[in-house]
Amino acid sequence: MPILYQKEMRLVPINFLHLVERIALLVITSFGKVIVGVASIFFLLMVAFLFLIYFTEFDHALDSSPNTLGFRLIYSHYLVFAGILMLTVSMTFLSEQEVHHLFVVAFLYAGLFAFFLAIILNGVYNTNGLAPTCKSIGYFLL
Repeated sequence: MPILYQKEMRLVPINFLHLVERIALLVITSFGKVIVGVASIFFLLMVAFLFLIYFTEFDHALDSSPNTLGFRLIYSHYLVFAGILMLTVSMTFLSEQEVHHLFVVAFLYAGLFAFFLAIILNGVYNTNGLAPTCKSIGYFLL
């Protein structure tokens, strides 16, 4: 809905760090739901690394005072939430015998792709030299 009120929002200054903090609280809750469903140490480590990447990107690398309304931050977090939920579903389906495992692995990678795409899209808010690149994220996926 924020995009519909773009003209009115330009009249009110946005506290960007407060917006980041509120969205990060929703992401932390989503990661908590994933940890409850984790069944193996591999998935626990994967979720921990994803959380560390998210935390590093949105807590340490962001510029503290960009002149923006934060629409990219708000809407790209839909990809973060979708990626986290896709990881949760794929972890749950891996233990099922009836599910085609190729589909589950493809769904897992699609969730990772959505998550990292959102991280890259938010790189415009980072301080100089700290923006994530496809090359740096590719090292994590390999």
